[in-house]
Amino acid sequence: MSQNRFEQLVDLLRHVDFAASRREGQLCIIDAGVLADLRAVVDDEELGLILPDEDIDDVALGASVTVELLEPRLGIGVFATDVQDFLRAPSYRISPPRLFYILSLGYSSLQETKPPVIARYRDLVDLIGLFRNTATYVDEPNATLVYLEKERFDIQIRYTETDLDTLDLASVALFTETLSARDGHRDQKLAILGQAMQDLTKGIGERDRFQHILRNLSSLHDSFMEGYRLFAASFSYSKIKGELEAARVEYVNKIHKAISDIQNQLLGLPIATVIVATQMKEAEKVGAQFWTNLAVLAGAWIFVALLALLLRNQSHTLDSLRHDIEKQRADLESKYASLAPQLRGVFVFLRRRLRAQRFALWTIAVVALIAVVMATFFFFELTHPANEWLHRLVSTKQ
Repeated sequence: MSQNRFEQLVDLLRHVDFAASRREGQLCIIDAGVLADLRAVVDDEELGLILPDEDIDDVALGASVTVELLEPRLGIGVFATDVQDFLRAPSYRISPPRLFYILSLGYSSLQETKPPVIARYRDLVDLIGLFRNTATYVDEPNATLVYLEKERFDIQIRYTETDLDTLDLASVALFTETLSARDGHRDQKLAILGQAMQDLTKGIGERDRFQHILRNLSSLHDSFMEGYRLFAASFSYSKIKGELEAARVEYVNKIHKAISDIQNQLLGLPIATVIVATQMKEAEKVGAQFWTNLAVLAGAWIFVALLALLLRNQSHTLDSLRHDIEKQRADLESKYASLAPQLRGVFVFLRRRLRAQRFALWTIAVVALIAVVMATFFFFELTHPANEWLHRLVSTKQ
């Protein structure tokens, strides 16, 4: 019954020339049918059509009368002045009413042919139907997608006629195609899309988030597809991070081995220092003490030479680890660009550990060099024949 009354009112309104953004217009009584339709609906409180300037009994064929459409009963249907007026109702932004008529377009929801803006509206409503499945729940009266994870995150469905005119239909079609595929991954896709929508609008005001999404549908689709590719390849972020954490532990152990592998030799450094300090004694002539001092000095230099070879070898090991780590970093950032900021911290930590170990190796080398130089100095100071030989050598050179 309500549809019949809706159609009755719409049939008459199609003959009315409405002023822009107004619910008042001129109706020309061109024939008896129009007059009969006017008499049937005018002053009906449910339909809300009135003649503000004259009485219906005074209207005759050929006359032009001013009609005004108030607000028909909602059960009859929705009669909006224009598209912007229609979109003021939050619920209509996510789902159109069954019966509606837009005065400025002369469009009824019952007709098959749609103006471009209505076709875009229908496409957007279908897309919103997909988006709403990503939310924890939908606040229908306020047209809001609500996400409840660590904290509440709202995306209000707000858009204008201008947003419909500039809607990226190609991206809408891509979303529809991707999310409609029967591949058994629909739930995972929706979860990935919901997270991508939140990431895209995190720094945007709550009222402007949906319009930001509409203006960046292509970027949203790219982020969504990248996230889905990670899932499809069994490389969820948590798994990548877990594997990277395991690699971090492995690399840290390898880096630490650069010192631990030669720790026995390093322990010999203070022992050698003690030996030099205790075994070197003053020698006035070439004799037992002279040869003891010389043997101690030679041992110190041999020890430092071997230690230098070990330090050089461990330095090459650190270089190899650095190249390996940088290669893995480049590979990960190339494959999973969107995750690079989250994963970068692991590589920063490893680079710091490498620098710390390299500094430790250099410190050991400097200490060993200072120790052997001091041993040499004390050898010549304590061993008089060697000291005299050194002086003669210097004098000869001069």
